[in-house]
Amino acid sequence: MNKSEFYNDYKKVRDKAWDILIKNNVSSLPVDVFGLCERMGVKIISYTQATDIIRLYDLTEYTNNNDGFTTIINGHYIIFYDDTVNPKERLRFTVAHELGHIVLGHLLTDNVSCRKGVTIWNRGEAKEPNPSENAANIFASRLLAPACVLWALDIHSADEISKLCGLSKTAAQIRAERMRLLYEREQEWFKKYNKSCFGTSPRERAVLKQFENSIHKNT
Repeated sequence: MNKSEFYNDYKKVRDKAWDILIKNNVSSLPVDVFGLCERMGVKIISYTQATDIIRLYDLTEYTNNNDGFTTIINGHYIIFYDDTVNPKERLRFTVAHELGHIVLGHLLTDNVSCRKGVTIWNRGEAKEPNPSENAANIFASRLLAPACVLWALDIHSADEISKLCGLSKTAAQIRAERMRLLYEREQEWFKKYNKSCFGTSPRERAVLKQFENSIHKNT
């Protein structure tokens, strides 16, 4: 995949995260990802609560060394998550990641991240994520920490992102590095076009508008 194709795929995932925020009237950080899933008709249940269901549908193997997984039971999406995982902020990313698999259609086709109709998510694995897993990661980070909102709040550091967005230190560090690159791009845009690169997309402007009151309260 060349750079142009990769960026086009990235934009589709990013735009999908924006669409979910817009359609579900999310207007403040941290994003209530559990409440968001509920509004979208996606059931979330912990491994502890789901012991009987996991046994009944022969899903036990998917709980081994996995932070979470998703499947379809009786026509309904269900996200299962390991409630013993620490830090607890990691659970929010797990749920957002699995929601990404759902909205990106990964459960509807056979692929490397969906086995027998079940997606699995283990953030501790050392190997490079496959394209579907990478897409779900991108979706989760853009859903929980939308760049345009961080920009509007003048957020830069990993600590700020972790506290504001409810992300683990690791996830926040990754997001902070991406924000650093975006801020650098903004400076290039100012020099070249005399304007910011943020807010150029209609979707992005819609997200900023939706978060407007929250942004004003925190600036």
